[in-house]
Amino acid sequence: MRAGCTTPIVSIIIVNWKGWRDTLECLESLHQIEYPTYHVIVVDNGSGDESVSQIRDYCKGTTTVESPFFQYSPDNKPIQLLEYPISGGKELPDTWEKYEENVPERTLTLIINEQNTGFAEGNNIGIRFARRVQKPDYILLLNNDVVVDRTFLTELVSVGEENKSIGFIGPKIYHYSDRNTLQYTGGGTINFRKGAAMAVGWGEEDIGQFDSDSDIDYIAGVCILCRKSVLETVGLMSPDYFLYWEETDWCQRGKLAGFTSRYAHRSIIWHKGGASDSGNGSIYYFTRNRFLFMKKYANPLQYLSFLTYYFSIWFWFQSGIYLLYHRNTRALSAFIRATADGCLIRR
Repeated sequence: MRAGCTTPIVSIIIVNWKGWRDTLECLESLHQIEYPTYHVIVVDNGSGDESVSQIRDYCKGTTTVESPFFQYSPDNKPIQLLEYPISGGKELPDTWEKYEENVPERTLTLIINEQNTGFAEGNNIGIRFARRVQKPDYILLLNNDVVVDRTFLTELVSVGEENKSIGFIGPKIYHYSDRNTLQYTGGGTINFRKGAAMAVGWGEEDIGQFDSDSDIDYIAGVCILCRKSVLETVGLMSPDYFLYWEETDWCQRGKLAGFTSRYAHRSIIWHKGGASDSGNGSIYYFTRNRFLFMKKYANPLQYLSFLTYYFSIWFWFQSGIYLLYHRNTRALSAFIRATADGCLIRR
């Protein structure tokens, strides 16, 4: 951490894609947390709508944000806004270096990406900026359709500081529309025999059954705190995934390098879900990337088991859901195309 700081520096990265209403609610909840030393970076991922202007107005204090989780505070406005346009390339503009000196405490960095480079690369853009300019001890990736508890970051960092081998930390995640129904308890487990990443706690009523910290296979990309040394060891998220499975891949690479993923039960957030869903594109990437992940990390016996399960059960079940239940031939086409591409894709 930097000289004079008593708590680790955290850079919080939010990728926005045509979801400015959710993003503003997320930002307002972040600007009310108790953690003292953090930066907020928003990467607008080629939205092409009014997202950028709405974020500007929010920082000026001319937009009031309504939420059932907090009362809007005009006292933390205006927020100094620093804007950096990029064209989607991986090279960082030289102007980013000017950020380092005399940065106000209440600042929001808005990186305006002209292209939609996907969830993984959108976050990578923010991570590159944070590492080069802000030099944090931790990186926090946060979905834009999230509202956070005031102590959520304090609790995440507290768990991270327990042991340097803890590489990724995730909170207890509730459904936004039902404050006592769980989405994730940090993340989930990986079943290599079926090629499935299974959320722990999904849909369960919280009666205290997950009120203890625990190690898990991966942290959900909804909210994932990553230690600086993980980035130095395993690098950024893999842009090959574009959307879905990228956080599972990241945690698996960390695991192979000796880092654990840890669920922090006292850290709490609420997640809407589906805000960045791209319809049939989501079906395609989730399915294709399932094959990509398995080809990278499953051993031959596990991969054979996965293929047997997928083509004897899952392919026909899912096809039936799209065709008979949803009556959506485009979704079925995306699923079949993703399956074919997944079989052919190289690791």
